[in-house]
Amino acid sequence: MKLRTGFVSNSSSSSFVIGAPQGDTPKLTISVEIDLADFSEYQIDTVEQLDAYYKEEHCWGPHTLEDIFEDDPQILAEYNKVKALLEAGNTVFCGTVSNEYDKPISMYLYNRRLQTADMPEGYTLLRNY
Repeated sequence: MKLRTGFVSNSSSSSFVIGAPQGDTPKLTISVEIDLADFSEYQIDTVEQLDAYYKEEHCWGPHTLEDIFEDDPQILAEYNKVKALLEAGNTVFCGTVSNEYDKPISMYLYNRRLQTADMPEGYTLLRNY
């Protein structure tokens, strides 16, 4: 049997033992509202801002957006979806989350991954990787 004492680094799991009334299973309900704008590096309201974001994220050296779109049709497809959202009056938020241990909400989002089902009515999840 493995015994842990004190802090254990690089642990990828924790164990638990729970007693429950016979016939029941232990259930936990967690409800947390997270403002994803807190994890967004970019808030995009215009096509000009969209172009600047895609240039910063995907272009290097002398490459243009057109070069990137030609090389990677998936980037073009995503760009067109985001552009359509902007043209429909939406704001687009682009950000990242990580599994850094000192940022528990970020780590939770990283490990869980956002799902379309997480999005309120009228919101669109375009990328999650």
